[in-house]
Amino acid sequence: MNQNQKAVVQTFCTKLNAYIASGVALKEAMRSVVPMYNKADVATQHEMRNMVAVVIGNIKGIKPIVIPKGIYRGALGFSKDTAKGNQARTMLQYYFPTSNATAISKQVDVIDVARKRAEKFAESHKKSEIQQRIAILNAELKALKAYV
Repeated sequence: MNQNQKAVVQTFCTKLNAYIASGVALKEAMRSVVPMYNKADVATQHEMRNMVAVVIGNIKGIKPIVIPKGIYRGALGFSKDTAKGNQARTMLQYYFPTSNATAISKQVDVIDVARKRAEKFAESHKKSEIQQRIAILNAELKALKAYV
């Protein structure tokens, strides 16, 4: 390897080391902020999210907008209609993921799956078999309630 190549590779390795170290530091910072975010009330959560949105907006060169509807109504975010806005939106979701919205979504998905499974079962079985299944589920439910 000649001197020029060596210098370029050394510069790359230095930058790579700094990038990896900053990623580790970012992960530790995220681990400390997530429990605080989850325990905060909605207004405080929006305030925290707004601070991150402003930083991302400055980096991407786009001004955040106030979100008019949805779970982040009243908080800052970015428009998905423009390329820069969509990139900033993606960055906000990546660098400041929130667990509350995900938990609600997953719960709804589980309930939907159970409902569809019950409908499919009801379509393919006799009334007596359905009643037997209900009795089994009631017994299971009573057993589970004993632990709560």
